[in-house]
Amino acid sequence: MRRLALLALVAAACAGADPVADARAALATEDHAAKKATIGALASPRTGDDTQVYPLLVGAIGDRQAGEMALKALRSRSGLSPSNAAYPRTDDAAGWSAWWGAEQQRRAQEAKLKELTKKAEPEKPEKASDLFGGGAGGDAPAKPKREALPPPPPPDDLGLMDRIRLKAGGSVVAYIRSKRLDENGSLVSVRIVHADGGEETLAAALIDSIEEDVR
Repeated sequence: MRRLALLALVAAACAGADPVADARAALATEDHAAKKATIGALASPRTGDDTQVYPLLVGAIGDRQAGEMALKALRSRSGLSPSNAAYPRTDDAAGWSAWWGAEQQRRAQEAKLKELTKKAEPEKPEKASDLFGGGAGGDAPAKPKREALPPPPPPDDLGLMDRIRLKAGGSVVAYIRSKRLDENGSLVSVRIVHADGGEETLAAALIDSIEEDVR
């Protein structure tokens, strides 16, 4: 009969039955083999939910047949050994029950700290695709969240805009404010003014050619 009961428990486990329910059912019997099989399965932290498994194992310490197996399962599941500072003060049901109560408080405090830390983190800046649409899966482009101000009028003393072709490809149309030459008269850099008024300096090494007065 015991062999049949053990085979039934193994078959239930293979079929995806609840290992906690299996252990609870085995503890209600006098079948030592069934208790050994089901209690041993709970030693892995990947088996069952801690809130169900730990109370069950703590309660099983007092079982004359399963007590030693329950204690081994508690040590394996928690990763604790008598040499650890966090190990229960006593190796009985009272000691492990006190440990589990303290462990639950520690986990709750850790979860609360993570939540507070998450709320304190600054929000990430929105991507351009989020502001103007173009994100994957969007039905329609979103309107800009704020209207762009019109560009300021370009300076009157810079003449027409020039096109600067870049060696890497593409080009920039802007006003050339000044050119910097070396002692041999070779171009070193160009200071440009964009249509919106922004300025930057382009190194000669980036420039392929310059077409003047294109606009």
